[in-house]
Amino acid sequence: MRKLSLNLTALLLAFSPLVVSALPLDKASVPEKVTEQLYKRHPDAIDVVIEKTNHYKQDLYLITFKDHDEAKMEYFRSNGHFFVAGVLVASPKTSDMLPLNNAATFTAAFSNYDISKAIMAVNPNGVGEEFDFIIHNAEGDWDVTMDRKGNITAKQKR
Repeated sequence: MRKLSLNLTALLLAFSPLVVSALPLDKASVPEKVTEQLYKRHPDAIDVVIEKTNHYKQDLYLITFKDHDEAKMEYFRSNGHFFVAGVLVASPKTSDMLPLNNAATFTAAFSNYDISKAIMAVNPNGVGEEFDFIIHNAEGDWDVTMDRKGNITAKQKR
């Protein structure tokens, strides 16, 4: 009986999405090393927005900003080290950059939805990419992370 309970618990945890916070953070909650590295790399960065996220089993900070009128996105580790640049997916409904079954996955999870924003994070250590989405449906806005196979790995209401 105990083994059955442990197996069921493990199965539930394996299929339940992880919850991450992707809401903009205030400067006090961001490690100083992260902001130091951002301004070292981009001294003219303005309109900086920092969100906490998770990719490739690492806690990261997604920083969106403008640098000389160019919109940029970069992921940093909590120790301040640059992780990877984010790539904005210009037309998320029709882009071939996204996983093929993303529409079916989103329809199953949200029924009627719009993709407000999609960002691709390419794995700097190997093959693959993961995606951050902002999804809008009748229930509100959602932060969703999807792996390269089209599986939702994290979702949280904004």
